[in-house]
Amino acid sequence: MKASDRVLAGIVAGIVLLVALALVLTLTRPPADYQPEDTPAGVTNNYLLALLNEEHERAYGYLSPQIKCYPSSVSEFSDAVRSYAYIFGASDQGRSWSVENTTVGRWSAAVKVSEPRFRGGGLFETGQTYEQFQVDLVLEDEGWRIISADRYFAKYQWTSANCKWRRRAGGNRVATRGDCHSFPSS
Repeated sequence: MKASDRVLAGIVAGIVLLVALALVLTLTRPPADYQPEDTPAGVTNNYLLALLNEEHERAYGYLSPQIKCYPSSVSEFSDAVRSYAYIFGASDQGRSWSVENTTVGRWSAAVKVSEPRFRGGGLFETGQTYEQFQVDLVLEDEGWRIISADRYFAKYQWTSANCKWRRRAGGNRVATRGDCHSFPSS
């Protein structure tokens, strides 16, 4: 066997080994699990996991009724999640996240979440980047509840019966209560 053939065989063997290792690591990764609900990080994790598992009733339970235009029912929340899957990440079945930092005050908390994103990369790039977003929570009688989030949340855009609607010039519906507004028209 020529030296160049041995080098090529070594490269191919190395690639096969790396692919096998990646496959083993992916398949042996523990599944995401629900966490205790007594911390802001636990509530944040559980909300995201409930959305991922399409457990809309459970996800709805983590929302604070203080949200402007709070969804009036689980059904309304489920309709919004299905209708606006791109906002709630409902189509991202392979999604994962990790809580990076939690800042807790007396009545409120902010949880920073990091989420890996993949894109095409060059020969020596992994194609993986991390995007961070924040989830804001308030402490209520029932415990920590989500009041706002940069992702997986229709920020003040619930089309709730709790809001009164009027038509704006151009035909767009907007809520007249607080700073609620309707979903963007498609």
